[in-house]
Amino acid sequence: MRYEGFAVSERGYQHILNGTVCQDSVQYVQDMHCAAAAAADGHGSRQYFRSDRGSYFAAEISCSKIREFLHSDVLAVDDAREENKAVTQLVHSIITDWHIAVRNDLIKYPLTKAEMQKVPEKYISEYSIFSEEKAAEYKDDDLREIVQNEHSHIQKAYGTTLLAVGICDKYAIALHIGDGKCVALYEDGSMDEPVPWDENCHLNRCTSMCDRNAAKEFRFHIWKKKLPAAIFIGTDGIDDTFAAMLHTFYRNAALDFLQQDFRGSVESLQNRLGEISRAGSRDDVSIAGVIDIKKIREMETKLKLTAELESAVSQKKRLLENDSELKFRAEKLQRLLLQYRSKAESGEEEAAEKAAEYEEKCAAAEKECTLNQEKLCTAEKLIAQLQSELESTVSSEKKVSDNADEPEICTETTEKSDLLISENEDWEEDGD
Repeated sequence: MRYEGFAVSERGYQHILNGTVCQDSVQYVQDMHCAAAAAADGHGSRQYFRSDRGSYFAAEISCSKIREFLHSDVLAVDDAREENKAVTQLVHSIITDWHIAVRNDLIKYPLTKAEMQKVPEKYISEYSIFSEEKAAEYKDDDLREIVQNEHSHIQKAYGTTLLAVGICDKYAIALHIGDGKCVALYEDGSMDEPVPWDENCHLNRCTSMCDRNAAKEFRFHIWKKKLPAAIFIGTDGIDDTFAAMLHTFYRNAALDFLQQDFRGSVESLQNRLGEISRAGSRDDVSIAGVIDIKKIREMETKLKLTAELESAVSQKKRLLENDSELKFRAEKLQRLLLQYRSKAESGEEEAAEKAAEYEEKCAAAEKECTLNQEKLCTAEKLIAQLQSELESTVSSEKKVSDNADEPEICTETTEKSDLLISENEDWEEDGD
């Protein structure tokens, strides 16, 4: 198995200031056959007061189930319907085990008085059955039946998103419910976000493991034949921090893995998360994934050239913006100079001094414009050079013939769940 799994997480800076727990959880597993990783983000609103436990259960269970799934070799089939059926069953098994974990946690750790104070008024009577005060009145079997009831809302206390990936030598899979993003890095240096975005995730609203139709809300992606060199998954604290620069961040993270041994690189990434949260989203920040270090090392030149090219393009953009501002300023100074010259010719004594002053300012502005133009020209030449070097590198490394088959890719949404899961009301509110 050439891929290695990793998972890092850090409590958000705002959570530290507020004295609240980290609601993110990450996990990874690997063996000689496959590697899997997961990142889950518990909802931050008051009513999801056990979401840190919910995210822990989701990350742990999904990694275990995906490893079993990859060992079963069910993706070896070439039938899309069979693939969709197999993934749907995988999703159902993750959700079912998550609900079992929630049920057992409620039985083992009844709701405290402090937790009951966070329960929405409309759920008080239902939640109170699991309170420390009343739980002793029921047998475990009775409590299990109540939790499993199709109208139960008790799972909402554990609400969480989930992003999970698994990979073996033949194929890879990514599963997703809620927000956060999955980013794949390919052998040719390109990157994408292969799992379809959930349009129901907007602002503080997102789909959740605790939704009644959670299985239907899962999205997934399957890679076959041409596997990514790395797959990164991150909670929304990472997305909100880097936004449009998310791919750049992950590309540089892949390069950072080449600076020292693998576990040392993971530790370095872990150590950076606190500052990422403080300077960025201030939310919990978590990253997990799988990576082929040997392949990344082979791609090092391309990745560095791409990083340099992105930096040069960014610099050109700044210089173009600066050029517009400098030209506007120079034109304004030129108009003022002409006004004072006209006044000086009319005999105004002070106007001559002002005209001389603005002549100096105009000369300085023109010089600044010229300097900016030279920098812009240098940036454009650097971009052309880097593009040429990158194209040459990619061309020289291309080993696949022009008539090679395209990788088989399946991007779907799972079938509707038959599980009896708590009712979804306008999606779950993350609240971070």
